[in-house]
Amino acid sequence: MSGRELVPVTGFRRRNVYLSLGVQWLSALAGIASSIFVARMMLPAELGIFTVTMAFSTILSTIQTAGSTDYLLYAPSVDRDHRRSLYTLTMLLTLAVVLTLILGRPFWIAIFGESGVADVAVVIAAQMFIWAQVMPIHGMLLRMERLDLISLIALVQNLTLSLLQVVLVWLGFSYMGLAYAAATATAVGAIGYLIAAGEFAVFAPRVKELGSVFLLSGKLFVANSLSVLNNNAAQILIGGASNVGTAALFGRANMIGQIYSQTISRAIDPLVNARLAASRRDGGGAQQPLARSSGILITASLAFFGFVAICSDLIVPLVFGSQWAPAAPAMRILALAYIAIPLTSPTAALLLSHGDPLQLIRLRAVNLAARVVGILLLLPYGLTAVAIGVAASIYVNLAQSLYAIRSIAEVRLRPFLLSLVPNALCAAIPLCITLMVRLSMQRHGMTGWSLLLVSGGAMAFFQAVSLMLFRHPLWQEFRSILLRALMARRTG
Repeated sequence: MSGRELVPVTGFRRRNVYLSLGVQWLSALAGIASSIFVARMMLPAELGIFTVTMAFSTILSTIQTAGSTDYLLYAPSVDRDHRRSLYTLTMLLTLAVVLTLILGRPFWIAIFGESGVADVAVVIAAQMFIWAQVMPIHGMLLRMERLDLISLIALVQNLTLSLLQVVLVWLGFSYMGLAYAAATATAVGAIGYLIAAGEFAVFAPRVKELGSVFLLSGKLFVANSLSVLNNNAAQILIGGASNVGTAALFGRANMIGQIYSQTISRAIDPLVNARLAASRRDGGGAQQPLARSSGILITASLAFFGFVAICSDLIVPLVFGSQWAPAAPAMRILALAYIAIPLTSPTAALLLSHGDPLQLIRLRAVNLAARVVGILLLLPYGLTAVAIGVAASIYVNLAQSLYAIRSIAEVRLRPFLLSLVPNALCAAIPLCITLMVRLSMQRHGMTGWSLLLVSGGAMAFFQAVSLMLFRHPLWQEFRSILLRALMARRTG
């Protein structure tokens, strides 16, 4: 650092929210564009090699992190010695994961029947080692609610990733090009963290506080491992029991969850989580920030996933290519399940801010068991059946989450859910109109891109009208921005 002191951010600042949203949307647009280009240049079996490798390496990454970011966010106090001990623990686990990825080559080939999986694993091992060096910086910036710095670094990293993925696949590197792009983008992000907040970097090991650090981070590690297993179980089980091509098809269907995460959840959830953690440390309650964030997110999730459910049979073949068309029915089912995301995503932050990681572990263990059982039972019946099993596990998680926020976080459930009804109607009404428009145009012979664009235009128009008529917080915020801009222009 050049003598500049980083100052913590307190409360929800408009600048922080707008910057985080803007950065995530730019990153998501770049990621979606690169994904479309990559999908059109690769076959499902080819892309599946990278998909399944990333799935099991993501699971191994939870061993590497060992709850370090959550420890830095939720621990009552953190000094340099604690950070050094946490870095020591992280590096020991990172070395174990790296050796597993590299030396486990025969194991990966035996499971997935593809030597390419083992080749990608070596590159991902290098990526993990690079990221381990800057995890303490990322955790401290999150604790300080410096989402502005995190967002800007993520933007540069994601733009690098998107550009390199397209270029390297176009040059013929195939799935290895995707791996090289991921490792290079991580290195770019690491350099960004060192430049932005290098004073939080720790490269000197320390074992004195290792026990106390592991006491909390170990529980967080178990909870995070269960979450990552839950998110990646389908790809791994499909890839191992069936083939990597089918796993890639499921990944394409599941892409809608990633798009929502990158555009909305990844921008809002860190703000909500950091605020919940800070509010709990200061003796505040969870009802207000939870209701505020969930009210906005339920409108966004219902509008986005509802539209995907209506038009998935058009979106998949038109956007990604006809070779991905079998993923369309599974995408529709997953879209109907992911509408529940705003009610489940804050659960972890609520439980951790209340110092109850064991409850979070139990919740995620039950959800993982439900998902694995559903996938294994329905896998013989095809991809659409697997999507039904995953959707069922999401609603199991919804029931668990509602129970947890009521009993542990002491959120009054009935008024909380009732407060979401107007926000849900704000998206449900435009969806009903859009469905009628699509069916009407289809009866008149409209197909392909014309039908998709007309349906999308109807959804956008009626959603905007609905936000205005319901006086939704998003509309009020947009109106406030517009009025301030006009006032600033008049006053010079």
